[in-house]
Amino acid sequence: MNIKPVAVTDANDRPISYVMTSGQVNDYAGAVALLDNPPKAQ
Repeated sequence: MNIKPVAVTDANDRPISYVMTSGQVNDYAGAVALLDNPPKAQ
């Protein structure tokens, strides 16, 4: 089985939040999961 990580990162490319989706799932599904609950700005 393939997996794809989808991540939100800070300015230094450190992950803030991420999800892993199946390789056959469209990248849009992972993006929607992250954008529904974005991390708070500091």
